[in-house]
Amino acid sequence: MNARIDLGYSLGEISRLNAWLADRFAETGLPEKPAGNIKLCLNEAVTNTISYGFADRDGAEISVELDIGDDKAVATLIDNGVAFDPLTVPEAAKITDLETAQIGGFGVKLMRELSSSIDYERAGGRNRLTMRFDLG
Repeated sequence: MNARIDLGYSLGEISRLNAWLADRFAETGLPEKPAGNIKLCLNEAVTNTISYGFADRDGAEISVELDIGDDKAVATLIDNGVAFDPLTVPEAAKITDLETAQIGGFGVKLMRELSSSIDYERAGGRNRLTMRFDLG
């Protein structure tokens, strides 16, 4: 199953993305755990793109492609925002206590831990973030 959704430039689009994902997961019978991992990773990536990816809202284009196969799923976020390679983000520091804990940086850590691989490319003025998930 291969599907695509185009999203608007608003954090309210996350609920529309989640409803669309729920329908795709139901269509394919995807088990709860990988479905949850895909949803969390896409929510994080799309939220960051909407929150930080555009200097100007006009002309913002954001889409998500989802390909669910028998043994793997591939989720791809494509946008025309500013170039940002999440793979260059350093590993978030381990929290040892609340007083010294740093805010932020854990979304990329989450995506790294929940997906089996992540790739990024910038081509034609577009970011393309591809996350793969093993289903076996």
